[in-house]
Amino acid sequence: MNATNVICNEIIEKITKLHEQISQSDLRLPDEITDLFTLDLSHHRFDHAVELLNEQFEASQGVHQLWNMGHELCRFNRHFQSLFWMLTFEHFANTFNVPLSWIASLRFAIDAEKRSWILNKMQDYDSPNGCNESIWAAHLDGVEMGLIENPTFSLIRAVDMETNLEGF
Repeated sequence: MNATNVICNEIIEKITKLHEQISQSDLRLPDEITDLFTLDLSHHRFDHAVELLNEQFEASQGVHQLWNMGHELCRFNRHFQSLFWMLTFEHFANTFNVPLSWIASLRFAIDAEKRSWILNKMQDYDSPNGCNESIWAAHLDGVEMGLIENPTFSLIRAVDMETNLEGF
């Protein structure tokens, strides 16, 4: 293994371990999440999701773009999917005591019939096009929270993400 792989493996190893932990946990939707499907978007639970999304968006400006799309979708009108996933990320982040970005770097879906989350295969972190912005955000948040010791990020970030940050 070369030195570059050793440096970047810390975030990948931690996200992989988290993926394994979540895959072995109960993925049934708790009532607090299932109830979201019956609530009006003006409900206080969605107020919390909007606040959470806004906090994450504001904190990430000029650093990464993980929360930009969700924030944009909710800028003028509440977008159920964006808010639902923010509350899902918060649920797992609180359960596993990790940053929201670590959960956002995993790939979830919903099985409506079973009323459960589906944890999909992990993303390709070292593709020729670069890693997903969520991995960069997860790395930064991990360093900030003391969960990642080495601040060096040696994976290649997706070009469109780097280009979009040049204006900051």
